[in-house]
Amino acid sequence: MKRNAKPGLLLTACTLCLLAAQATWAGPNFKVLHAFGNGEDGAGLWSPVTLDNDGNLCGATSGSGTHGQGVVFRLTPQSDGSWSEAILHNFPSSPDDGGDPNGALTQDASGNWYGTTKGGGYDDFGTIFKLRDSADGWTEFPIYKLRDYDYGSAPVAGLAMDKLSNLYGTATAIAFQIIPR
Repeated sequence: MKRNAKPGLLLTACTLCLLAAQATWAGPNFKVLHAFGNGEDGAGLWSPVTLDNDGNLCGATSGSGTHGQGVVFRLTPQSDGSWSEAILHNFPSSPDDGGDPNGALTQDASGNWYGTTKGGGYDDFGTIFKLRDSADGWTEFPIYKLRDYDYGSAPVAGLAMDKLSNLYGTATAIAFQIIPR
């Protein structure tokens, strides 16, 4: 029986193919989209980001911002591969506002954002908030202010939303539902 290929050449070709595949699988392609902590753009990134209806990344920081109580931000992809940051809200913007947002943001079909703060509200027990976009920019509305340990305090997780836009979440020692009006 006569062989057309030399064993050494076949082994070398297989080895080169495996090395090329290993280089491809060697690791993820990691890219920094935005470095926080420059000025008042937020710091303390404990929350995950959420994709909005337009493919932007939105999230919250628990510190920094104009008032030092955190921000809600949006990162938008640019045509050159970079990402630009916009601050949608600085906490606190009013005495009744929350502070120190934590947990993932949830977006409804109209583009409004919902989230939690572990501070602010009544006696600093935290809030559930809504951000709405308008011609004047984003406006924040505390839709519920947690009031004591028996009725929940310091929510640090995000919210879930059902098809009717009811919100569900947790705070210290309770699980809750909010039916927005």
